[in-house]
Amino acid sequence: MPHGKNEHVHSRWDSMGLRGILPHRVPPSPTWDFMGPHVTSSDSMGQNPTESHGVPLTSWGKIPKGPTRSHAMLSLWRSQLAPLVYTGLYDTKYANVVAIPDKTARRVAEAILGGNWELWTNWGECNKTCGADGVRNRTRTCKDPSSEQGRKACPGSKVQYETCTLPDCSKELDLGEACLPGYSCSDPNAECKDVGDGVKCACKASFIQKRFHNVLACTEATTQTTSVIVLGGGIAGVMAAKTLYEAGVTDIILVEAQSQLGGRISHIDWNGYTIEKGASWIQGLDGNPIWDLAQKFGLSGMHSALTNRTVRDANGNDVTEEVDLSNKRLAPAQEFEDELAIKKLQSNGSDISKMVALRLGGWTAKSNIDNALQYFTYDFEYAENIDTLSLKYGVLFSYWDFEDGDFRVVDPRGYRHIVQATAADFLNETNTMLNETVSKVETLKNRVRITLDTGVKIEAAYAIMTFSLGVLQHEKVTFEPPFSYEKKEAINAFKMSHFTRIVLKFPYAFWDETEYVFFAAKRPGYYVLWDNLNNARIHPGSNILMSTLTGDEARRIASLTEAEIVAESMGVLRSMYGANIPDPISVLVNTWLDNPLTMGSYSNWPIGFDEDDHDVMTAPIGNLHFAGEHTNGRYYGYTHGAYMSGVDAATNVVNCMNYGC
Repeated sequence: MPHGKNEHVHSRWDSMGLRGILPHRVPPSPTWDFMGPHVTSSDSMGQNPTESHGVPLTSWGKIPKGPTRSHAMLSLWRSQLAPLVYTGLYDTKYANVVAIPDKTARRVAEAILGGNWELWTNWGECNKTCGADGVRNRTRTCKDPSSEQGRKACPGSKVQYETCTLPDCSKELDLGEACLPGYSCSDPNAECKDVGDGVKCACKASFIQKRFHNVLACTEATTQTTSVIVLGGGIAGVMAAKTLYEAGVTDIILVEAQSQLGGRISHIDWNGYTIEKGASWIQGLDGNPIWDLAQKFGLSGMHSALTNRTVRDANGNDVTEEVDLSNKRLAPAQEFEDELAIKKLQSNGSDISKMVALRLGGWTAKSNIDNALQYFTYDFEYAENIDTLSLKYGVLFSYWDFEDGDFRVVDPRGYRHIVQATAADFLNETNTMLNETVSKVETLKNRVRITLDTGVKIEAAYAIMTFSLGVLQHEKVTFEPPFSYEKKEAINAFKMSHFTRIVLKFPYAFWDETEYVFFAAKRPGYYVLWDNLNNARIHPGSNILMSTLTGDEARRIASLTEAEIVAESMGVLRSMYGANIPDPISVLVNTWLDNPLTMGSYSNWPIGFDEDDHDVMTAPIGNLHFAGEHTNGRYYGYTHGAYMSGVDAATNVVNCMNYGC
């Protein structure tokens, strides 16, 4: 068998009872050739063999006996240089550890030594429980020296040391666990202290131990505690609380910043009439859970369609028939748009805007009438400019999944009645906090802590946040730890749309009696849609007319004064109905754009945003879960989307409670 430089063959050891020792590669060092860095003479037997060149050695190997003497081989393996073998012979007369480098004549050096050692004890306990540089030892006992051959003592050390393999000290102890050196308590409000039956992790002074579902934690004595906190009292929050309650999780607290439940389903009693400020329609009927609630609680209203309209140009001419002709040209382009959207969804094709899809389908707005038609077909529906709307994810599934149709809520109790009536069965003054604004949300280990503007703190095993996308985008709430970059990017990439209503009450009605009046403006979106609240099926005799602005126009007028907005509105009305129409006697301008509790009306899916982005945006952080219309990937922007998101988030929390996350 050929051997390269620094290889030694141990075949001649066979006659000494050490058969089977393999060739080994020895580093080119005289010391290593002779013994190795830790075992260089008989006096070094038993000394610390634990380190060489920064690499720990293994424990001493088993001691096999030779056939003619009590030969013993002690072998060490070095991980970086395996299979280096260090060998030695030991018996009652001979005790030496040598590896003779003479390749032509290998002999065993013999030396008369002292008495006999007993076997080594087992290794003792490590002097540390975790971290680096732990050490343990073992010992051996020297037998009574014999007078034979003048033995007077056992040679070598009676103690041997080695480093310990230890776990990292990052391990944390739960409350009630016995403290060990180098370990820490998992709860930052706990410390190791004597609790009577030993030193254990226990709450620091001014903190008390409480249970959050199945987890013990230390909290300030003044902090309220519960199983689940629901943040936000809109339809998403109420349905989350209802789902928890029906699953047996009754220890909940719902926090709402407004004086009553409802969120963006809100109305105002104005001049003796109920004016909806936010959601006003149920879009998609049979199969829609909101439609089910409307029927359950007897919500009054009417089936509505934008086709009940009069269209006038800037000269006051009735051009409704011309709009109908334009609509015939738009219809096939809409069919093409729908088909292309489904194809792109099914094939995971690249996204484009709805505007591009319509152009590919043969539609281009060529006149003011076309602009008006395009506006109330798209911009008004999405509260955003059509060229920003995603084709791929902008499919109106509400009209595909449910019965096609719209129901306009006209009820003196307001649309929010269904929210408050639903909540009445399980929410009350003991588990609902109104007029309380959240300033901070902390995700802790196994729980969530919220801080209110008043300084009050509430801790829970889980929290469900239903705040609007706009609130998250404008960082109206502090999160600790902060959101990851990826989550922030996804939140800010999603679109928050804007919807502003201008409500004007006149001394008498001077406009058309149809449900809607459209202004065929040269400027797209400029006071195009007028809602006739004086209609016989809404508020007959009210003499109220309402205009809705969306997208860029809604953002533009946010910086105008009420007087400037009224002046623009009246300019449009006088172009349609003449200069002699009266000024309004009462004005209401409602926008969600600068409302600190919403920072916008509802969400929209922008071009280039995909399902993975949406998953990142909506993913829980620890025990903090998210709900709200923007978290529903299919029905974002809709009341029923918010409803379903609350149910989904609460279901996830219940599953985490029962089975773990």
